[in-house]
Amino acid sequence: MVLEKNDKEFKPQEIKLPTLEDLKKEEESAKERKEETTKPEKSEIQTLAPPTPTPQKPLPELPSFPKLPPVPVFIRLERYNDVIKSIGEVKNAISTLANSISLLEDVESVRRETLRTLKSVASLVDEKISDLESLFLRPAVKPKIRERLGEVKGLETLIKDLKSQIESLKNQLGSS
Repeated sequence: MVLEKNDKEFKPQEIKLPTLEDLKKEEESAKERKEETTKPEKSEIQTLAPPTPTPQKPLPELPSFPKLPPVPVFIRLERYNDVIKSIGEVKNAISTLANSISLLEDVESVRRETLRTLKSVASLVDEKISDLESLFLRPAVKPKIRERLGEVKGLETLIKDLKSQIESLKNQLGSS
C-alpha cells in the first residue's frame, strides 16, 4: 500500500505485484525457450543457426513511491503514559518470572538432595533390620544347645550309674 498526499489527507493506494505462481510460470517458460534455442537440429549436416531472439514479456512496472518528507510522530501524552506503564508491567512480569524460575531451580535441587538422603537412610534402615533379623534368628540355635545340655545331664546320670556299678563290682571282688 502506498500513501499519497492530497492536500491535507493521506489516501491509501493499492499496488498489484505478481504472485509467486506467475513468476514461476514465467521462469519455466523462459527455460523452455532457452532450451529450444540451444538444441541443435538433427539433419545430415549440422548447422547452427544464429539464435532467434525470443520475445520476452516485459516485467510489470512497479509504481514509483512518492518521496514524503519526514513527518514527526505525535502521540497523545495520555497514550504515552499508558505505553510506559505497560512496558513497566511487562518488565515486572519478566522479573517475577525470572525469580520464579530461580526459586523452582532451588526447590528442584533441594528435592534431589532430599531424595538422595532418603535413599541412603532407607539403605541404612534396611541394613539395621537385617542385623536385627539375624540377632533374633540366633535363639533358634539355643534349643540345640539345650538339647546338648540335656544329653550332658543324661551322660552325668550314666556316669553315676557306671560308678555305682564299678563300686558294686569292687565290693563283690573284695568280698570274694
